[in-house]
Amino acid sequence: MAVFMINVYTNELDIIKKFELLDESTNESIVVTKEALYSAIELGRIRVENIRASNNRITGYGSAIKNYRTIVENAYTYGSYINDDSIVIIGEDKKNGLYRVVIARTKEIKILSKEELLGLVNRRYNTLANGRVYYDKYTSGYEIDGKFKQFESVDSTDIRKYKQKAKILGSDILRLITYENDVEVSINQRYKNNKADIVIPKGATRLIEDAFARGEFKSVIIPDTVNYIGTSAFYSTVIDELVIRVNDKLTVESNAFTLCKVNRLVIETNSDRLPDSLLMGIRVNHELVLPDTVRDMGENQSITLADNDLSKYKLKVIRRNTFELHGTNNLKLPNVLERIENGAIRGRLKLEVFEIPEHIKYIGSRGLGLKFNRLLVNHKLELDESAFNGCGIKELIINAPLDAIRDSVFYGNEFEYVEINSDIPVIDNYAFSHYDDNKFYKVKMVGLPKKMGRCAFRNAHFGTMMLDKEMESKRRIFNRCVFDRLYIDATLDCYNKRMLSGCFIGSFVLKSNGMVGRRLIGDSKISALKIMGDVESISSEAFQKTMLKKLILNDSLKRIGDRAFLDCELQEVIIPTSVNYIGISAFAFNKITKVTIKQDDIYLDNGAFYGNNIDSIKLSKKADYTETSFDKFTKIVH
Repeated sequence: MAVFMINVYTNELDIIKKFELLDESTNESIVVTKEALYSAIELGRIRVENIRASNNRITGYGSAIKNYRTIVENAYTYGSYINDDSIVIIGEDKKNGLYRVVIARTKEIKILSKEELLGLVNRRYNTLANGRVYYDKYTSGYEIDGKFKQFESVDSTDIRKYKQKAKILGSDILRLITYENDVEVSINQRYKNNKADIVIPKGATRLIEDAFARGEFKSVIIPDTVNYIGTSAFYSTVIDELVIRVNDKLTVESNAFTLCKVNRLVIETNSDRLPDSLLMGIRVNHELVLPDTVRDMGENQSITLADNDLSKYKLKVIRRNTFELHGTNNLKLPNVLERIENGAIRGRLKLEVFEIPEHIKYIGSRGLGLKFNRLLVNHKLELDESAFNGCGIKELIINAPLDAIRDSVFYGNEFEYVEINSDIPVIDNYAFSHYDDNKFYKVKMVGLPKKMGRCAFRNAHFGTMMLDKEMESKRRIFNRCVFDRLYIDATLDCYNKRMLSGCFIGSFVLKSNGMVGRRLIGDSKISALKIMGDVESISSEAFQKTMLKKLILNDSLKRIGDRAFLDCELQEVIIPTSVNYIGISAFAFNKITKVTIKQDDIYLDNGAFYGNNIDSIKLSKKADYTETSFDKFTKIVH
């Protein structure tokens, strides 16, 4: 079976896209990608007569390929197979000795002089796909032979005038290349550091890669006919004044203005939105001028400003990665601004006091990536997840009835004081988590949310907190928090919720109608505990090692589980008449000196009060206990 490659489908920016293979035994053809074809040949699944695969490359000879089609078409004299090391000539300017080429490896389109092209071809990994390089003994130099499409001049009146003037003055500052429907512009390298005034003539359409890179100019004016600015066109360029007249079709490649420093930047446009990434990486040292028609800067501008006063602009929305503020003056936002989207504004600025303006309706994740000592929220707005994450806030005052504080909105700040003076229905996961374990911040709350998420507060210090039974909560809503007084009405789902984790509670009042379990408080520490309601059972290990010093039990309690109060710091215990069972080591290893048991008919299991300082205890004759229920020195009195 003989299989031949018969077609190569491609375009200017994707040199090899698909291969068409012909099986002559069946006269059937199939189109495959380069990757699929290479793998099939290398693994031995297919053998193609006129090409081979090795070292992650496909190579072959064009003379054996039928109906060969590439971007160079059949008209060229020296057609050969194109691989990743190929250079393809797609146009020639004989008058100026220039070639327009596609470099396969980098997928770039460039304008090169003959010397530049020969320099590339002479490198061992580049080959000329549709031309021939030969040594001419008459000129004692290398020449390029082939039939190539000629550039079609589209010189506008402005461009012709520029060329005429440059010719008269003998000073061609700009390099203008015309072909088909485009005019490419770059700086003549001799003038890039002359601090010249650059007026790109109207009619120019493309500023090519590195066109003005690393130059220094007094002014640059880009006309509205320019619809393409190439990679690094103004990379690391210094300009006193840059004027960009924007058209709706303008495309700007990555890093076009990266590290470009401009004293004054003027944008001229009739549109209400700038193209995305138009100014990415530019630094404006003095003034940014925008027309009042601009309401939206577009995304990914990353403009570094030395002036923090944005109130001079009429922006309604500031999108992702727009401003990097490095000024020393206070932040002022546009008076009509409504939305600050994710990562919109960031910088080194630290504000002493900042009140969110009342015209702001939405702030996205890290929308204001600045530092704030004191933040005031005095009107209702939407704060997205992580809106003020890591902003160094020390004091936060919320006076507005927000619908919700979402995940991590105020996560990772430097809180000293938080005050919430309005009802907020939802406080989500990690909303106020503060991760400096050596520091607690004070919290004052009016009202209680209907829903709280995991670790909503961490390292917070509350005065009095009342958790209502109607509140919907996740596990560990309070992590490493301090409560002077805590009241929990857990009559609905007390046993299954671990609401507290690693907390420190001064006075704890717990109301429940079921079993009180260990999961409720986790590894928290308690100074005083009062149990209320219809609690009938305290589960095993419910309050062990909590450093508990004072305990008041409810009158409906019947059972105290094993190790329920093991290894605490209780000094006195009163067991109500309702209790009929005290489990194994329930009160062992405390500092108890006095026990009052009011129930006559009660059973005290092994070690119930072992390891304490009880000299004597009075029990009813009906009471049942073991030899180890008390220490050996404890005297039982009936």
